[in-house]
Amino acid sequence: MAQLSQLFEYLFVNPGSALVLDSGTTGIFQQDGVSPLAVFRAPLSSGQILLLFAEVVPREQSTQLLEGVPVSFQHESPFGLVDVHMTLSGDDLRVTARAARKGAPALVPISGGPNAAPRRGDQSLEQTQVRRPVPAPPSGLRGLIAEMSARRATHLHVSPVGNALLRVDGRLVPVASGGLSAAQLHAELTSLAPAALREELARHVRFDFTHVTDDAVFHLASQQSRAGLSLVVRRLDKEVPAPGSLGLPGELVQAMSGAGLWVLAGPPGHGVTTSLASVTQSAAHTRAVSVRTLEAPIQYVLSAGPGPLEQLEVGAHVGSFREGLRDALRDDVDVVMVSELDDADVLAEALVLAERGRLVVGTLHARSAASAAEKLVHLTAGDAGARWRLGQSLRGIFAQVLCPNTMSGRSLAWELLPGVAPVRSAVVDGRASAFPSLRTRTLEQGLAELVTGGLVERDDALAVAPDRAQLEASLGHLPPVPRAA
Repeated sequence: MAQLSQLFEYLFVNPGSALVLDSGTTGIFQQDGVSPLAVFRAPLSSGQILLLFAEVVPREQSTQLLEGVPVSFQHESPFGLVDVHMTLSGDDLRVTARAARKGAPALVPISGGPNAAPRRGDQSLEQTQVRRPVPAPPSGLRGLIAEMSARRATHLHVSPVGNALLRVDGRLVPVASGGLSAAQLHAELTSLAPAALREELARHVRFDFTHVTDDAVFHLASQQSRAGLSLVVRRLDKEVPAPGSLGLPGELVQAMSGAGLWVLAGPPGHGVTTSLASVTQSAAHTRAVSVRTLEAPIQYVLSAGPGPLEQLEVGAHVGSFREGLRDALRDDVDVVMVSELDDADVLAEALVLAERGRLVVGTLHARSAASAAEKLVHLTAGDAGARWRLGQSLRGIFAQVLCPNTMSGRSLAWELLPGVAPVRSAVVDGRASAFPSLRTRTLEQGLAELVTGGLVERDDALAVAPDRAQLEASLGHLPPVPRAA
């Protein structure tokens, strides 16, 4: 139902649009003057479409539909009434949905639930239903932000040149409603920004701030360029996802205990920040430990478990990552989460903490676990003591990539370089060439499993594979698994 709600929201964000789902197609959003927009990445069967609408079709009309009778009904979505028409001819199903016509009174049943249809014998609609106006959809920047949620986009790009763009399933796609002029964007940002930042906006200074809605947190970063004011918005769900829902292996969370250094790696935009928040909160909830995070900025708001949990933002609550790590050494902290380990000085302080009995979990931007290990060795170059501490403290490097799913969203592939004796020895000696062969699982193996399972297209997997030739070789030996209807 959550996915269907997002599709309905799009209809209100883009007035005049229609959702059309036909068996054997990906489905489209239609809108006058705009090219049709595909809804799903892979064609849907009639059964999949029926499952998508199962919770909103009135029971009596569901029976009629299966008997071959076309049905029409109204569904009360969180954004307003939606007119739905469904036709089943043999095995072919067609569904059309539109936002109820603007200005027309919305009919809401008094009894029988929001999806109930009038029963035979009812005297009149006027006697059984009440009128309620449909709220106008948001427009401007708020409308673009609402569209981000409707399409599960991770980022929104707004600039004075061209249409606004959304990053959906890792790809940039234009927004059907166009974009905003520099003057519109300036006015919208002024209304959304905290009062303390409005003066900076007036002086054309780059700044970041957070906008919170009922379902998500949006980080907005504005920037002046040659073309004028531009904006990048990042969307995060309010609730921190559980590790299992992200596709993270259960043994990863179980292994993050005791003391030492764990590194989560991946390319930018591949969900490493979300995974870091997920495993940190899981550690806080499953053990009575004191947890502290050091972030720039704070992304997800974590909830405490049996022990205390503090989230510190660099620049607001602590001067720097180094200062925060040194404070954690003096305080009674068991687990320290560091959002960035890409600096040699920060890594050195993290290793001191790990060496003295703390568990440190942090991230690196790297395409694989082996390249992350090589980067860690490079950050300790010239400091034999730091490299020795790295070798002794490293518990493991977990790397991940996200690949567009054949239905919607993205699927996670992962690999692991464990902190076993051969790995520690290679770190101390600086033998980067040894890391690839010491992985207990590779990203290419994970991607191959997704492809043969029908979850990911071959070309999409090859596009994100660190070793394309290795993945091609793996796919050449693995027969494809038939997709479920």
